[in-house]
This record gives sequence, structure tokens and C-alpha cells, in this order.
Amino acid sequence: MAEAPRRGHAGGPDAPRGAGAVHNGAMPPRPRARLAAVATALAVALAGCGAVPEFPIVGPTAVLEYPRTLQAQRWIEVHVESEGGEDVMVTGGALFSPSFERLDAVEVGVRVYPGHDARVRLPLGDAVCPAGAGPSSAQLVIESDGAEVVQSVAVDDAVLAEINQNECLMQGVTDAAVPSLGLPGAIDDGALHTTITLTRAESSQSVVLTQAAGSVIFALEADAGELPAELVAGRLRLEVPVTIRVARCDPHAFAESKQTFLFKVWMSVGGGPETYVEMHAEGALMEVLQELFDACGEADRA
Repeated sequence: MAEAPRRGHAGGPDAPRGAGAVHNGAMPPRPRARLAAVATALAVALAGCGAVPEFPIVGPTAVLEYPRTLQAQRWIEVHVESEGGEDVMVTGGALFSPSFERLDAVEVGVRVYPGHDARVRLPLGDAVCPAGAGPSSAQLVIESDGAEVVQSVAVDDAVLAEINQNECLMQGVTDAAVPSLGLPGAIDDGALHTTITLTRAESSQSVVLTQAAGSVIFALEADAGELPAELVAGRLRLEVPVTIRVARCDPHAFAESKQTFLFKVWMSVGGGPETYVEMHAEGALMEVLQELFDACGEADRA
């Protein structure tokens, strides 16, 4: 019998990566005691002490997706369907996969109607590099006929394998150097000057920063002649001057953007292939970028 989920790590500023509540349906938030009860029910049932249905309440297999709108938060969607003639409620769940660290069960509020597809969102733990062997599943706590039972639902390993491969490539690069955006500098004609900083990590290999890109809202460009730039072996830090401008300043674009302050760089380590790595604008830099966006919107409305 599989072991109970264990806690993962906190993630970036867009959304939590560890245990927490996610409300996929119209149910109101539940108190912490309720979330703890869901996690306990999942852990107990998986240990062999809880009720296990003799037939599947929802389909035993499910399609898994990783929509762009959830990638910043690192949540996946499991599409489930009811196997019976009545609707049931998915109240909690966790993803079990040899490709990712296990997280505590999260509270879910999704009603599954017969003949209809329902989407249950679950968080991903940190990628396991290299990935282990074995199948992946969503362990769901389901409320049916007044009782809560746990059902294992097999999910598509191909999707998880692709996510794992991409994140392990990123991890391999950031083991050599970690990219980050610097403090805000001068602003000239709506262009903010700052830097991309590579900070040496565990590996001593040479790291080459080849490209940089912005988000839907903000365009980022390295200053002329600055890229490619190399953090040579033995060097601890490299700074590359860049400029950030507002690319779109309509409120609709900002409201719909899920990765507004997410930027990307492409790096290679030791002469290997280029791999993109994500970095977030944070703190004072994020505040200044927000001010630039607001100023751009006011100018458009004038």
C-alpha cells in the first residue's frame, strides 16, 4: 500500500506549491479543521484502515492536463467522470508520482455529475531528478452516500514525464548558476534599466546566458552587444544590463495574464544544449513595473 503524502516546499510568488486549499467549484472555503480531516482521511485510507469502495465511484483512469493558466502555480488538472447514476463530491486529493515529491493532500470542492467531465486540480511537488519508476495516480477523497472513501485514479504518465524532464533540465542548469533580476535602475522614456544576474551555485562549469525574454505585458531586451555572456569557471557572479518596457498596457491583458512578472532566460552549461529557466520580478522591481504599467494605461486613456 502506498505511503501517505508528505509535505513539499513553498513555491514562487504567484501561488503556493505546498499543501493548501484549492476550490475548483462553487463551494465556500472550509475551515482548517476540515482540511486536516480530509488529509487524515486520505492518509488513513491509504494505510489500509479506511473504507475502500468495491467498485469505482469515478472512472479508474483519467486524462491529465497542464494548462498554461496553471503552470505558474504548478497545478495539474485531472479530468474525472462519475461511474454511477448519482453525482458525487470530490472533497480532497493528492498526486502520487515517482516523478515528483509528494505533497500533503489538498482540500477540493468539485461535484462530479454522471455523464459529465469534472476537473480536479492538484499541486505538483518538486521534480524528482532522475525520476523514479512506476505508475502515477491521483488519490481522491470522494463523498458518496454520506461516507467518504478514497479511490486511486490512474493518470497519464506521459504528461508528467514531460513536465519532469523540463524541470530537471532547469534544475541541471541552476545547479551551475541561478538567474535573477536585479534592483530597478533609471527609467528613460518609459524604459526601466536593470540587470540579469547569474549567481554561481554548486557546479563550477562555465555557464553561457544566450537569450532573455519578457512576458505578455513586459518586453525585456539585453543591452546591445551584451549577449551571449559567459560566467566562466571560477567566477562567482555575472551581471548583464537589460531594459524592460511595457509591451501591453490594456487592463484586460493585465487582468488575464497569469505570468505577468515571469521572465525567461536561456542558458547552456559546459557547452551543452540551451535550456530555458524562469525568474520572477519581485519586491521593489515588481512595484516599479506595476507603476510603469499603470502610467502606460493612464496615458492611453488620456
